[in-house]
Formats: sequence, C-alpha cells, structure tokens
Amino acid sequence: MQNKYNKVLRIKAYQPTAVYRNPVTAEVIESYPLPPPSTILGLISTLIKEPILEKDSINISIQGSYDSLLKDYQWYKKYESDKPYPILVHTLYDVNLIIHLGFSNEILAERVKSNLLNPSYYLYLGRAEDLLKIEDIEFVNPEIKYESCLTIKYNSYIEEKQARLFRFDSGSVFYRLPSYLSFIQVRLKKGLRILRDFEWVNLFYVEAGGLGEADSDVPLFFDGEYYIWWCMQNPILDQSLEH
Repeated sequence: MQNKYNKVLRIKAYQPTAVYRNPVTAEVIESYPLPPPSTILGLISTLIKEPILEKDSINISIQGSYDSLLKDYQWYKKYESDKPYPILVHTLYDVNLIIHLGFSNEILAERVKSNLLNPSYYLYLGRAEDLLKIEDIEFVNPEIKYESCLTIKYNSYIEEKQARLFRFDSGSVFYRLPSYLSFIQVRLKKGLRILRDFEWVNLFYVEAGGLGEADSDVPLFFDGEYYIWWCMQNPILDQSLEH
C-alpha cells in the first residue's frame, strides 16, 4: 500500500484567542471548534503569495484543543454603514493546534516550512487579531498502522468514511466544511463577475476521549506521536476499500 505524499510536515502551534467563523451565522458569530481546511489553505496561500489551486496537492489533518469558549459583545459595522451595533461573538481561548500537511510536491513542502519559520508578517489564523505562534515544526515519516479500537487523544476532524468505520459518527458533530478554493465566472446584468467557490468535505468533529471501534482493522497514518486524520482524500483508506 503506497503513500502518495512525499513530505509530511507536522506543525504544533498556539493561539491566545481564535475565532474560526461559521459563515452561516449572522447576528451571532459562532466559531468552529477547529479551523476548517480552507482556513489552513488560506494561511499557506498567504505565506507563499499564490493561491493553492491544484486539487489534492496538499492534504491536511487538523487536531487540537482549547481551554474555554467565551461569548462577548463586540461593536460591528456593516459595509457602507455608519451605524455600529453590538454583536455576540464566540471566542476560543488558549488554543493548541496539531496540524499535519501532506505534500505531493517536495519543493512546495520545503517552501511552506521555510516561510513558516521565517514569515514576512505576524502569523495569524482566523481573524487578523488572532496571532499564531509556531511552537514546533518538522518533517515526519509516518508509518501505516492498522487499528480496530482506539481512543481519540485530541479534538479532531475525521473524514466521513473513517468516522463511520470507527462509529465515531454516533455522538459526534457533523460538519460540511470548505477546503480547496476555486474561481468561477458568473454572468450578471452588469456583466461578468469572478466569484469564489469552494470544494466541500464531510467531516465529523470528534472530541478527545472518543472511543472508536471498527469491525476490522483500518489503516491509519501514525507519526510516532500522533495519528493523522486526513481531511481530504485519504490515500491509504481509499486503496484498502478497493480491495
């Protein structure tokens, strides 16, 4: 069974505060418990100063924890409006993230690592005021382990197929989250307009302590310290299901 990712970069990061805004919320700004894949891809695009448009060039595993969630009011002003009004914002505090990035392109992998270690601006994730501190970053060589029973150590996004195999779908939160960004051309009355569009992925948010039990062994990436839960296409799981 082959691993299509030539390089896997593991990032441990910290944020004092974070809001990963759920776009369907309006009068109350709710935060996802972990950053969506599109937010991570946005950070990478900003770092290398070009959009990540090649589908499946990067895969992402997102795990982490936060100490507390507070709800407070902030002044908010709509575009082209002079009248601010208070809006309730859900903010995560003391956020620790474990991000794995799988690259099929080694040059891109080295470029991302270099820019994370030597950024040209203060790193942030989510809002511009939510600063991101890189605490550890290194390339890892994951092995493939087969598990039928395991306990989740960190809050994690787990791709739908894997979640259902381990029965994590029971008692977990289902999200349909944006990942890769693309641009589409739409014809309006005033002419053509370029709009952003996203590829969406089905993920379950499984909290730490969640017990997974599968009917048979399931192949997983393991870097010696953490299991890796790929959010986009899972290269080893998809191969095993074909046989």
